[in-house]
Amino acid sequence: MTEEESPYILASRQNPQTAISNNTLLFALYRLGYRGRMTGHGFRAVASTVLNESKLWGRDAIERQLAHRETDQVREAYHRAEYLDERRRMMAWWSGYLEDSRSRTQA
Repeated sequence: MTEEESPYILASRQNPQTAISNNTLLFALYRLGYRGRMTGHGFRAVASTVLNESKLWGRDAIERQLAHRETDQVREAYHRAEYLDERRRMMAWWSGYLEDSRSRTQA
């Protein structure tokens, strides 16, 4: 990985090896006119709701995709599955869902 590359989609300008802060995303939403209407966690809540309601994906895969931690300490200690195949299919489905939603709002 070169100095300019980052493992993060939303990398910090100051240090590309770290992600942007929650406030960076929040203030960007404010500048876009979403103050009081949406937050970074709001996007996560929308994704969680849609993915769970679709009944296409396992709860564990959804939670792992949202980077949620286990609340059960024993399960957290031993459960290390990443569900990468399911998560890849889930994100491809999510992309299509967003495109379909966008098409419906522009019609």
